[in-house]
Amino acid sequence: MVNSEIIARRLETYHRREATTVIYPPIDLESYYHKEDRGFLLYLGRLEPHKRVEELVDAVSGTDYKLRIAGTGSVEEDLRRRADDDVEFLGFVSEDRKRDLLARCDALLFNSEHEDFGIVPVEAFASGKPVIGVNEGFTKYQIEEDVNGILFDRGVKNVRDAINKMYGQMWDAEKIQATAERYGMERFEREWCRLIYQEDSEPDAP
Repeated sequence: MVNSEIIARRLETYHRREATTVIYPPIDLESYYHKEDRGFLLYLGRLEPHKRVEELVDAVSGTDYKLRIAGTGSVEEDLRRRADDDVEFLGFVSEDRKRDLLARCDALLFNSEHEDFGIVPVEAFASGKPVIGVNEGFTKYQIEEDVNGILFDRGVKNVRDAINKMYGQMWDAEKIQATAERYGMERFEREWCRLIYQEDSEPDAP
């Protein structure tokens, strides 16, 4: 059993083993909510080299867009040096603060290298917000183009073009939230019951 189709492919490629079941990690969708946009883009996560946050900073710097970065890590000081006044660093944030930021942002930026799954994009979907994400890893399967987000090929110009495209469209928060349902707790429990009991549906309680 694996947690995404990406891991299933790696299992087959490198270990010659075939995954029989994919069960996505569970996310408490009901704990996320939507608020009116407040005019800022959001990055939420660790500040490490493989997250490629520098491309997001460079894409926003020198534009009229605002980016808030929530998280800490080894490249934070470098990011602060290269950022201009359009980028605000929030440091570590609590779970409540995280949910509030997701609820009020215009969109989430997500640029991780070959992400295995990616929980933060699902949290953004559950908040009714589109995700501007890199076209690789599991991210490219999470994003339904023009429904819950925009995909971009790696590179600063492509990130900026994707941001422009996102702001040029109207987004339906309820439709975005609906795309998060396959990652919810109910589906997780149902899939585990199906795996354990080898049945198509959850058995009746004793």
